Parts: sequence; structure tokens; C-alpha cells
Amino acid sequence: MTVLDTHMRNLRLQHAEQHVQRADQIIRGQRQRIEQLEKEGRETADARHTLAIMERMRRELIEHRDRLAMEMAEYV
Repeated sequence: MTVLDTHMRNLRLQHAEQHVQRADQIIRGQRQRIEQLEKEGRETADARHTLAIMERMRRELIEHRDRLAMEMAEYV
């Protein structure tokens, strides 16, 4: 593997980690919205459904990040 290949793989791994971190922020915000809706006595079914989708997507992002990390470990 060339230095450029290693650099590009590192960048991909960094971006994948940033995506996981962003997903964490979005999920925290959605949980806060659900709490606020509950305090107001409003319906939360749609918000909870959206949260479930977000959490599934986060798991996929983590799987992708972990695959990239394993690939990097194989080339080190």
C-alpha cells in the first residue's frame, strides 16, 4: 500500500467516525424532542418511529466505520 492509499483510507475512516458522531448528535436532539412532546402531553408515535430509523442508521454507520478500521488494521 502506498502512502497515498494509507492517507486516503485514514481520511475515509475519519469521515466515517464524524458521521457516527453527527448521528449521535441528531439522535440526542430527537430524544429531547420526544421528551418535550411528552411534557406537553402530545403524541410521540411519529417521533419515536423516526428515532428508531435514526438508531438503525447509526448502527449501519458504526458497522461501516468498524469495517474500515478492520481494513486499515490488515494493511498496517
